[in-house]
Amino acid sequence: MIAPDGSAIVVPLQTAEGTFLFVRRLESAQLTRLEGTQDCVYPFWSPDCQHIGFFAEAKLKRIPVAGGSAMVLCDTPDPRGGSWGSKGVILFAPNLQGLFRVSESGGNATAVTQLDKTAGENSHRFPAFLPDGNRFLYFARTDDPEKWGIYLESIDRKQERRRLLPGSSQFALCLEPQSAKYYLIVSEGGQIVAHDFDAGRGEVEGAPHVLMSRGGWVSGSDTGVLVIRRTSGGHSEVVWRDRSGKRLGQLAKPGFYWQIGLSPNGRYAATLRNDLSGPFVLWVATLPEGLAEPFSDSEHVVSFAWSRDSSMVIYFDHRQQKLLHRRIDPKGPEEIHPGFPDDTRIQDITPDGRYVVAEVDNYSPHTQVVWRSLDGAQWQKLGTCPARGLPSSFSSDGKRLAYGSDQTGEPEIYVMDFPHGLETRRISAGGGKLPRWRGDGKELFYVAKDGSLMSVAMPGPTLASMGRRSRCSRRT
Repeated sequence: MIAPDGSAIVVPLQTAEGTFLFVRRLESAQLTRLEGTQDCVYPFWSPDCQHIGFFAEAKLKRIPVAGGSAMVLCDTPDPRGGSWGSKGVILFAPNLQGLFRVSESGGNATAVTQLDKTAGENSHRFPAFLPDGNRFLYFARTDDPEKWGIYLESIDRKQERRRLLPGSSQFALCLEPQSAKYYLIVSEGGQIVAHDFDAGRGEVEGAPHVLMSRGGWVSGSDTGVLVIRRTSGGHSEVVWRDRSGKRLGQLAKPGFYWQIGLSPNGRYAATLRNDLSGPFVLWVATLPEGLAEPFSDSEHVVSFAWSRDSSMVIYFDHRQQKLLHRRIDPKGPEEIHPGFPDDTRIQDITPDGRYVVAEVDNYSPHTQVVWRSLDGAQWQKLGTCPARGLPSSFSSDGKRLAYGSDQTGEPEIYVMDFPHGLETRRISAGGGKLPRWRGDGKELFYVAKDGSLMSVAMPGPTLASMGRRSRCSRRT
């Protein structure tokens, strides 16, 4: 992201200690790390170029460019970009919601835009203020990619919502100082395209022209300078390894994967795949061949769990707000799974099928880990986490539950005796996520904060017999 005055860029870079913000002045090749920005995403500049806003630990923060302590402004779950206006207001975008505003000095955040559910909108993202500090642009994402678009609205709500351009989620506003003309720069179809933009009237004018035949993440300044960050596409591989970390095979071709789960009998692996056009589809691969195929008819799957006998996958459709299931072999029809309420993300089911553990977010800054029986009983609350992604897991006998909670200020893994909850032990040290039990329940695996795969011996029926942590392999 380039500064408005074109003097410097800020970029999040991965290091051995985590992801940090780095600043580089354009006249220099030196990168300066900003301490206190660990695990940051989506940085943006203040209008005077003296501060940088960013997101980390499910919060919106700001930090001086010259260095110093980061300041928390408000809670922000699962962010999708921000913009700092000339009148001291910051716009930010929590995923699956409209845009919110907060003062540059912090405080309560309030909603600014509302999703048009009748048009299939599911998220407003990547806001960008116009020079007046009142009107702003943003990308509206819908279930149908053909209806995606860049829109104009205003803080004071006097600007009628208007669609300016169809298409791409990535855009930037740039001023050419000699002509005093603004351009709306869009990355689309593998090209960087410029549209003449009348900032006073808030209208796109004339025919667009191609600046370069390459894609990337683009940001613009008030000096006519553009910065384009080449993207790798964000593809990941789904592979399987032994305990030493040796790669044994690949379960699917590279793509955008969000969750992985082995069947209890070890014959299948299920994963959520997203092609960036909107749908989230459940795929299933056979092992050890690794042949993967689309499995769900649903295109809005957000979580899933295997039945304990590995005969079916149970998954939650976010758009329908329904729990579904489908048999594996032979492949059956997609059916509604009974006894499960709305607005939850299923994580695991006990072997006897009586209890379920889930994640509830209700579009709040913290998710809540909850469990209940499927006979209509109320949810029982466990821990809270600053963002999604700390799935819970039952042991093979259903008598222990591993879950995540940030009650210490950092997401950690805990194990409780189930369902009584008379004994609870913290398992991880210095951060942990993604707990998974060994098939016989004698070992618990989780991912440490540095990405290492850890294991803890759990040989006995009680938590008192828990063994030491050991490092299995480095996650790649």
